[in-house]
Amino acid sequence: EILYIEKIESKRPIQPGTRVGMRLPALTTAMGRAMIAFECTDYREFEARFANALFPRTPNAPHSLQEEWERILEVHKNGFGVDRGENVEGLTAVAVPILSDGRPVAAVSAVSLTSDGANLEEHAKQIRMGLKTVLNWPLHIPQPKIDNQTIKG
Repeated sequence: EILYIEKIESKRPIQPGTRVGMRLPALTTAMGRAMIAFECTDYREFEARFANALFPRTPNAPHSLQEEWERILEVHKNGFGVDRGENVEGLTAVAVPILSDGRPVAAVSAVSLTSDGANLEEHAKQIRMGLKTVLNWPLHIPQPKIDNQTIKG
């Protein structure tokens, strides 16, 4: 699960239906994917940990662990997690993980209306820039890993 510990409301009419203290399944969320990608480094490990944890919330969500794993592998390629209407139809989220001693401890996300066609790469870049100004060691933002020796599909 992911747990919301802080939230800044949008000035726009975007209502993802989340609140501080709320929990959501880690799978199918941008924040969950961002953290899982740096916790599980191969499919067998991922499958063992999440075998009974996939609960698709919308028709857009993956319906198999293999589909979800493909999304998690994208985090390593792109450096951020994405949720394209997989928790709330019509909303897209992008999330950047925060690590401590190489392990995920948190993630920061931004949500937009899917119809806005937001540039997810740009949103992730803005989150990263903001985090770099406030994080102190040992907290850090990971770099994407495209090394097949590290991440096994």
